[in-house]
Amino acid sequence: MLSLASFFVYLLLLPFRAIYRLIKKLKWKITKRFVTYIDRLLSPLYLFPLKLLTYSAYYFLRLSIRTGLELIKMIIDTVKFSFKSYRNFIKSFLLFSLIIYVAASLFVIVDYLRTHYGYYGKFLCSFGTQENLKKSVVRIVGGYSEGTDFFISDNQVLTNFHVIADEPSPKIIFPDGSFITPTKSPEDAVLAFLYLSQSQKDERWF
Repeated sequence: MLSLASFFVYLLLLPFRAIYRLIKKLKWKITKRFVTYIDRLLSPLYLFPLKLLTYSAYYFLRLSIRTGLELIKMIIDTVKFSFKSYRNFIKSFLLFSLIIYVAASLFVIVDYLRTHYGYYGKFLCSFGTQENLKKSVVRIVGGYSEGTDFFISDNQVLTNFHVIADEPSPKIIFPDGSFITPTKSPEDAVLAFLYLSQSQKDERWF
């Protein structure tokens, strides 16, 4: 099994090795630097995982520091620009005011949606779908059968008739393990409706 896995890895690496050989033949300065870097990374091979982790952390830290320094330079240049002349100060003041206005408007809009329509995440199509499914789907246990069914209203569960056939007191089992005995609808050949009383409905989270 190990030999087979090694063979597949070898076949997988063949194209990369061919490309690497072609790159080594190029005389460009950037390709020479790339080849030197790869050779240093892969030699010795048993240190490759450690080198890969160390180099990745180093370059990520280096990029983060450079990005932070560039942001600081941009802020300093922005402040300097504002005080170079009276006209620049007016432009900067108007731009800053516009940014504050847009940010405040977005905050007001989001707060309005939250206070008048509930949590603004409801505007996403999938918001609450998983939670609603967990609350709606229940297990029905009859005398000789059982099934997974669902609520179609606050106090009404739809199930197949054969699940509760010949069972005077079927049980609705909720996801948390609790159960109740509902009221059966008139018998039907295909479907059946189970009803919760008002007190039973008040005990649930619906």
